Amino acid sequence: MDLYLVRHAIAADRGEGAFPNDDERPLTPEGIHKFRLAARGLSELGMKPGRIVSSPLLRAKQTAEILRDAVAKDVAITISPSLTPNAEYGALLKALAAHYVMRRPGTAERLAGQRRTLRQLASALVESAPDGLDSVARVAWAAAADDAGRLRAVVDQVAQLTDSAAVAWHAALRGQPGVEAHA
Repeated sequence: MDLYLVRHAIAADRGEGAFPNDDERPLTPEGIHKFRLAARGLSELGMKPGRIVSSPLLRAKQTAEILRDAVAKDVAITISPSLTPNAEYGALLKALAAHYVMRRPGTAERLAGQRRTLRQLASALVESAPDGLDSVARVAWAAAADDAGRLRAVVDQVAQLTDSAAVAWHAALRGQPGVEAHA
């Protein structure tokens, strides 16, 4: 998968009398001309996007249309509020992961296995707590006022692990030979 990030072409200046609303600033004639040339160059390089996503801002939509017309005439442009200047970019990253990473063959099965491992690891840690937890999680466990707080200590412990550390610790807690516990 290739991901191309394209900033809008040259747009009318902010605050010009005709465009007091920043969201409605269009591309300038110069911006349109220069980006058509750039898009033509991308086409000559073989750029063939399967999807084009744009901010709802006018200048971004105009730029996306020029790009689409040059490299992917049959691709619809998706408008995403996640791409506005004040948007929460965590939602954008999740959307990109969901679209491009999670749809790869075998991902659903791998993810199901990882979830199973993490559930079993968390269960084993709850059963072995507080002794099975690292020193920071042990303190949080001891300070917790109730079962929900103690579970939070275990979840925080698991969340800070790398994938390989979680798998190794899971194996050690399940008594699989040749693997040492993390704590």
